[in-house]
Amino acid sequence: MFVVSYRIAGATFRLELASDVPPFQRPPSQWYRVADTAADLLCRWRPVDASSPTLPPLGSDEMAAASHVVFGLPAGWDSPVWRSPSVRAWLRTALEAPESVRLVMRDAAVAVLDFGRTEAEYFAAIPGDPVVVAGPGLWEIGPFLPSLSSAVVHSLGVVRSGIAGLFLATDGGGKTTVADLMPRGIILSDDQVVLRLQPEGLWAHSTPWGMVGMHPANAPLGAYFLLEHGDRFELTPVPAKAVLEYLWQEGLIHYHMLPRKLKVQAFDLLWHMSRQVPAYRVRFTKDFIDWDAIDQVLSKQMV
Repeated sequence: MFVVSYRIAGATFRLELASDVPPFQRPPSQWYRVADTAADLLCRWRPVDASSPTLPPLGSDEMAAASHVVFGLPAGWDSPVWRSPSVRAWLRTALEAPESVRLVMRDAAVAVLDFGRTEAEYFAAIPGDPVVVAGPGLWEIGPFLPSLSSAVVHSLGVVRSGIAGLFLATDGGGKTTVADLMPRGIILSDDQVVLRLQPEGLWAHSTPWGMVGMHPANAPLGAYFLLEHGDRFELTPVPAKAVLEYLWQEGLIHYHMLPRKLKVQAFDLLWHMSRQVPAYRVRFTKDFIDWDAIDQVLSKQMV
């Protein structure tokens, strides 16, 4: 068995891979490796031999009965992983304890999210090639983060003079462009940043999930910036509800499968996070960001 731990946003995630051959690893996941044995979340990777399924496929009635505890694309029901006795056992557990266990179909794999034990099990067909571990899985970790006073945010995170700014935009909304235009500072990630409510306030943490930056770093959050393409630069204050709407809508990929109690917990956390620092709408052109104006906003949080 191959075991490795990662530390992200102050939490330790332990990955256990049922394999006698250590998998290939690559940056940026290697930058987050730690020697911790105790973990806030344990994720096990379980190979399934799809060439010799044990159980018959699920029937239509069984799939219908499981629809309130199993999430993902309908095509996932065709996966041979569902014919594994271990996966079927987890399905029965989820049906008996829907407030504790949920299953998520990811392509031909099935992830089991056990919120009672803070553990995830990932069942996938045995690969024909050596496994490449890119790091702790965002899609398995994301649903557990609210219980750690944290949330992963689809955003560009930067640090300027010790204060973080979070630029919010959907895919194609300008996050990478803004990162390219920044003359100095630290890029936490150009795609996924973890926010964590800590005793000293709301902090932004780097993650291994992105294309730019991603080296371990963190800083207190100074402001949110909602990006919008325009013909000139403008920086306008917006209410916290605009940030909350973005955080919730973009985070639903992690929260939609949560049991009701945990879903309410996640929403309450995002509500508090949206009100910790001021928010602005940033209109910008493809070749100009007024970083002096951005720095002026962030510097107010240093007082």
